[in-house]
Amino acid sequence: MENHLHQIIKFFHKIMNFLKKEKYYIILLLFMFFKTVLFHMFTKIEMNKGAIMTTVGIIVVIYSLTSFFSSRAKKIVLYIFNVFLSLVLLIDILYFNYFGTPITVYTFYQINNLSGLGGSIYYLFNYTYLFLFIDLFFIIKWVFIKRENSNLPYKVGLMLLSMGLLIVLVKPIKLMYIDKKDNPFRTFDALDLVKNYGIFGHHMLDTYFAVKDLNQELSINEIKKIDKWFKEKNKNQSNTGVPTYFSFGKDKNLIIIQVESLQNFVINQKINGQEITPTINKILKNSIYFPNFYPQTIHGNSSDAELLTQTSLFPIDRGSVYFRFPNNKYYFSLPYLLKRQGYYTLAIHGDEGTFWNRNQVYPNMGFDKFITIDDFKQDEMIGMGLGDKSMFKQSLKILERAKQPFYSFIITLTNHVPFDIPSYEKKLTIPNELKDTNLGNYLQSVRYTDEAIKLFIEGLKKKNMLQNSIIILYGDHNGIFYKDKNQLEEWLKKPINDEEWIRNYMRVPFIIYNPNIPGKTIETIGGQIDVLPTISYLMGLEKESTQFTMGHNLFGVKKEESAVIIPKGDYFDKSIYLTSTTIYKSLDKEQQEALEISNLIIKGNYFNHKDGVAKIE
Repeated sequence: MENHLHQIIKFFHKIMNFLKKEKYYIILLLFMFFKTVLFHMFTKIEMNKGAIMTTVGIIVVIYSLTSFFSSRAKKIVLYIFNVFLSLVLLIDILYFNYFGTPITVYTFYQINNLSGLGGSIYYLFNYTYLFLFIDLFFIIKWVFIKRENSNLPYKVGLMLLSMGLLIVLVKPIKLMYIDKKDNPFRTFDALDLVKNYGIFGHHMLDTYFAVKDLNQELSINEIKKIDKWFKEKNKNQSNTGVPTYFSFGKDKNLIIIQVESLQNFVINQKINGQEITPTINKILKNSIYFPNFYPQTIHGNSSDAELLTQTSLFPIDRGSVYFRFPNNKYYFSLPYLLKRQGYYTLAIHGDEGTFWNRNQVYPNMGFDKFITIDDFKQDEMIGMGLGDKSMFKQSLKILERAKQPFYSFIITLTNHVPFDIPSYEKKLTIPNELKDTNLGNYLQSVRYTDEAIKLFIEGLKKKNMLQNSIIILYGDHNGIFYKDKNQLEEWLKKPINDEEWIRNYMRVPFIIYNPNIPGKTIETIGGQIDVLPTISYLMGLEKESTQFTMGHNLFGVKKEESAVIIPKGDYFDKSIYLTSTTIYKSLDKEQQEALEISNLIIKGNYFNHKDGVAKIE
């Protein structure tokens, strides 16, 4: 008994000596863990037990690996890693606060998008984030000046490595053998990974998925699965609609305006007695207006909105389609459909052509021409690029010279976070409680873009182009998010519950305008994926366009039968399914399959596959 007690005392004595000898390293490791906790605090992402275990395990593994270095090298390596960790976590926090999703490997495909975002990043920066770096100054003397001998025995290093790996494996083992999950990783998106495996685990698993997804080819069975899905969808979908609108736009010019960050709640809304969107309010008198219309973007923001509306495909689950698959062919996109009817197709944007990789993607979507900031006189630079008023003014001259009929896809830019426009363009009198807030700035910026649209419509009228043109406006994604809800509540003087937020404040407008259209509001619920089949019906292309689209013709869907899938992205942690009566916080098998089919189509370049759909040039 005394011998056992002596052994136990001896063991604890060794542990105390080890802790005393390694105290500075342990403090450094604790700082590393503390920084990951700060990340969760700053982003308000839940850190569950699995995330804690995985983070601790990875830190132990890192420490064990450095134990094979000399004392000096060990300190320097851990210090450099700590510096790197602080920088990565800062980037993670800024990215999450801007895009509402954790950063992934695919984000680095989008490095060109950082140009022009300086103002947005500065707006999101908070000086409390500097706590991520504060420890680096406290320990710099110990790392580079103080000399000591702290080499761990080889066996101790191996023991720590084994212990760290076991801690890391606790969560996946639980999921596989207790929760009976076949794959403990693949069902998670980026946000799920952070919650369940911590920020360290997320980056490691995300890198693994990115490597695994390289060069994905469609198998014969996958092609058959996609073919079958479209066949079933077309069989069950009605090809009828409101007869009044069928072919209304045939042979007319089509102008689609994707309005940056335009949400539906600003329409027909006043602030201090002033209309926020007087132009849009006015054109509704001659428009088909879908107020129950939702953004469905994921990680690609504006580019996802374009993909949805131009191809009627859902975005991929990770990263931006425009960066990951820029060479895909979309032979059933709206530009291609109209080209086959003799239309000249062009896209216009007041930013760099490389932003969101549009210069590579647009030709594969069927656009004949892409007009960028380099093609404009840069006389009104606001925020990220050319101001909307100047862009629209100069676009009029381009459209006047264009071969008719044409399809012009115009993307606005100015109404972009941080919604900072020149003081002389601020036309609204903002109440004190909203001054210098995100919402107050947003409303001023929306009003500016509304005035830009007014100048454009008036210009079309003066050039005798308005009558023969169909103008479509929709918002690409939200500008005011759930985190800004308190500002809306303060302005509107009422609380907003979650269901009201989804039904009234997540929506973006979808408007079809022509001076000869009798104004009509259609309450059918829809999303951006429905734009292509709806417009195809309007342009008299309905039968051809619906063959390979995932959306529905909103003219042929009754409100009580309508619904929309809102994939997880900028809005909620999970996908939701919205009907006229119910909000489902998860997708059923059929709805989930639609997203999976779209992923297969894009990742496997289905429309360009030799055994897939016949190519149409």
